[in-house]
Amino acid sequence: MLSLVNIQRRSIDLSVVLPALGAFVLPLTLLVPGLSVWGALPKLRVTRLHAISYQVSWIQLYATLVAIGVLLFCLLLELRRRRLDDMVETALAACEMSDRSTQEEKERLSSAAHACLDLLDSAVDHYEHVEVLRDELRRRRERPRPPAAVEHRPPGIEASDTVVPE
Repeated sequence: MLSLVNIQRRSIDLSVVLPALGAFVLPLTLLVPGLSVWGALPKLRVTRLHAISYQVSWIQLYATLVAIGVLLFCLLLELRRRRLDDMVETALAACEMSDRSTQEEKERLSSAAHACLDLLDSAVDHYEHVEVLRDELRRRRERPRPPAAVEHRPPGIEASDTVVPE
C-alpha cells in the first residue's frame, strides 16, 4: 500500500497520475459485455435545505466531480506557472545584473587600455627624444675641436686693501 509519504519520496505527481489512470481504466470496462459502470452504481438522492430536494444521477455527480477536478487541476497549473514566472524573473534579473557588470568591466578595461596606449605613446616620444640627443652627443664627440688659441675664463675677483667709507 502506497502512503502519501512514499509517493512524495518517489516523486509521483498525483495530479497527473490519477486522471491518467482514470482515462485508461474506464475504457477497459467496455471490453466486458453487459458491464456498465454507470448502471451498476445506484442513484444518490442529494438533499440541500428542506425546501429544495432533487435527484442527482451518478453521471451528473461524476461530471460535477470531474469538473471540480479539472478546475483544481487548472488551479494547480496556474500556481506552478506563477512560481515558474517568479523563477524566470529572478533569473532574468540576475542575467541583467551580470550583463550590466560585464558592460561596466568592458568600459573600465577600455579606459585602462586607452591610458596604456597614451603611456606607450609618451614613452615612444621620450625614447625618440633620447635617441636624438644621443646621436647629437655622439656627433659632438666625434667632431674635431678647433685649436684653443685663447682660453676664455671669467674675470677673477681680487681682494682690495682699500676700505670704502660709508
